[in-house]
Amino acid sequence: MKRSIKMNMFFVLSGLILVMVLLYYITNAVFLEKYYTYKKISFMTSNYEHLHQLYSNNNNAFEEELNTLIYDHNINIFVYPQEDMTSGIFPRILTLLNSKALIQRSSILKKTEDYTIRKISLKKMSSEIILFAGNLKGNEKLIMYLPVASISSSAEIFNEFLLYVALAALIIGIVISIIMAEKLTKPITEISRMSENMKLLDFTGRYKGNRKDEIQDLGENMNVLSKILDNTITELKNKNNKLALDIHQKDRIEKMRKKFLQNASHQLKTPITIVKGYAEGLMDNVADDEESRINYAFTIYKEAENMEELVMKILSLARLETDDYNLKLERFDINKLIDEVIERYAPLFEQRQIIPKFIHYDKVFAYADRNLISDVVSNYLTNAIHHVDENKEINISVSIYKSYTRIEVYNSGKNIPLEEIENIWQSFYKLEHKDGYKGSGLGLSIVSAIMELHNCEYGVVNQNRGVVFWFQLGR
Repeated sequence: MKRSIKMNMFFVLSGLILVMVLLYYITNAVFLEKYYTYKKISFMTSNYEHLHQLYSNNNNAFEEELNTLIYDHNINIFVYPQEDMTSGIFPRILTLLNSKALIQRSSILKKTEDYTIRKISLKKMSSEIILFAGNLKGNEKLIMYLPVASISSSAEIFNEFLLYVALAALIIGIVISIIMAEKLTKPITEISRMSENMKLLDFTGRYKGNRKDEIQDLGENMNVLSKILDNTITELKNKNNKLALDIHQKDRIEKMRKKFLQNASHQLKTPITIVKGYAEGLMDNVADDEESRINYAFTIYKEAENMEELVMKILSLARLETDDYNLKLERFDINKLIDEVIERYAPLFEQRQIIPKFIHYDKVFAYADRNLISDVVSNYLTNAIHHVDENKEINISVSIYKSYTRIEVYNSGKNIPLEEIENIWQSFYKLEHKDGYKGSGLGLSIVSAIMELHNCEYGVVNQNRGVVFWFQLGR
């Protein structure tokens, strides 16, 4: 079973506190009294050596040093022989040393040629003393003793008190360990949750800590990594989408190419068949008079002219749809260009008794490829001429807007069916002409290609009594 970092840290900190408390308690119970005894022995030994030196030199400071030790360090010190050896504490000490009835236990703590140190347990008094007996100059002896019953008792009391302190420290330590574990693991948990989200490709999460340690560095690095991965995956998705679109576009273009070739072959088949038939007629002398031969030759010429026009349009469309076509952009007066196209179509307007109306301002400038825009206007006018009804109304207008200029060509006549509007821009797509004219079906495809090259909008709108073809140019 997986445990959280918080629980692990709690157990580690709590265990560490418990071990330290137990170690302190055991150390105190086992070694405190021994250490205290060792310190007292060292104290007695060092003072004995100092007193022995003063006594040997007959130094007057001996008695003064003796009194200082007695009063300041609560230790009993006697020098033997004294002026009155039969009174005072000394005879009782001699009796104590030689009486087994009074002594429960006696052990030598340290013994040298100059002194002996004993630890004596007394039966009746239920106490212990440390007794120091050392030689001085001549036969004199220095006796020092220190009651140690208070040491064991104090150690027991202190150990009992320490046990309660240890329990309190353990409880406080557990509380502190919980708080510390929470404080230390909270940012790690946040980073862990963030990494889980990253695994699910969710890079919106961010580490928001404000620490000054390695965890803060880790959190900030995770933020940077998350941002980099987010940007990288987003870029990969965009590239994959673009690749999918490119593949789809490639498939669509390939289908259009095949369809285009089929339509082009079909469009060329009819005039080629006519030319071949009339040419065979001339070769077989079917036309036996001059007028018939001229008629045959004229038909062949017209069909060849139609084929040339069709081929030129196919080549023009293919050229426009290549990726490396370079526009020759320039700033020109669109009104002047439209006037030139109308003038070029004047004989056809006159033949069909159409009077076009051109509504415009004095000068309107556009920025585009002038020759290609001339082809757009020409195709729109040609389309209007062949679809105008008996009202023979064709209007051309130029409107100025803030960032672009809009050109519209209107002809009275039947509306285009809504389901056909998207198809009319495709190559070789034909609608029924009012005058029975059979076009190539490439005019509006050329318009579409030209406007796509300019990255400008274009379209067609049905009105109550006619149709409007329009396009826009940047100013």
